[in-house]
Amino acid sequence: MTTPQRPEVLAGPATLVGAAYPERPGEPRRRQLGLALLASLGLPLLALPGCGGNDLEDPTDTAATATAPTLALRSDLQSVASGSFVLNFSFSDPVASFALTRFTVSGGTVDTTSFAQHSSSEYSVAIVPAAGAVGTVTVTVPAGAFADSSGQASSDRAYTFAKAYNTLLATGEPRLTLTDSVGPSVATGSSVTYTFNFNADVGTSFTLANLVLAGGTATAFTKVTDTQYTLVLTPPATTSGTLLVTVPVGAFTSAVTGVSNQRETVVATAFRTS
Repeated sequence: MTTPQRPEVLAGPATLVGAAYPERPGEPRRRQLGLALLASLGLPLLALPGCGGNDLEDPTDTAATATAPTLALRSDLQSVASGSFVLNFSFSDPVASFALTRFTVSGGTVDTTSFAQHSSSEYSVAIVPAAGAVGTVTVTVPAGAFADSSGQASSDRAYTFAKAYNTLLATGEPRLTLTDSVGPSVATGSSVTYTFNFNADVGTSFTLANLVLAGGTATAFTKVTDTQYTLVLTPPATTSGTLLVTVPVGAFTSAVTGVSNQRETVVATAFRTS
């Protein structure tokens, strides 16, 4: 009768090293079986080639395979900012623990009341450039500021957004404050009302034709007073998206000074209709 042979091993001064096994799928589990076999034969535990502490873990562990989402920063304002503008944070996948404290702003401030979560991967906030100045406002999301929805894979890189601004007032230039009826919330009703408040009488210079609209249909445009107008936009049914109202340069003129607006104003409203 032939006596079964033990696996061939090489003994060193302090470590017993096993003969190399060819690498194949599921190799960590195969090493574990080899260790168990040697232990049953009364031999010391092996340091198999390429076998480390992590090889003893479950190879299906999601912590080892999870990938951090990526981030795109964008603003719907294409021109130089003359006042506050909306910055959108668009993640490639749902994220956990993203908040106001996870990014920094230089050259301006954050309108903290405007921070909004539109979905598990979409956020927005209003950025306010420094007043009475010309420069660049920069928003930085540092490495580690967000992770995937399980919280296991965090970002290992920083993301930066920069926008040039000019908040110097031209002599006699009329100013506009534009707001929507939902604030930082997602619009879920059948329409959204926008209010245009001017700091001076703009006469008959301001009309619906002067606006650039996207994402919905204008169903009402009303002159309330010489310094206030309203607009009602209706989004499409059973969908989600963004309503965009843009007041371009030269869209209105002061009836007192005859000077037109020298800056663009944009308001974006997220909506979800049923």
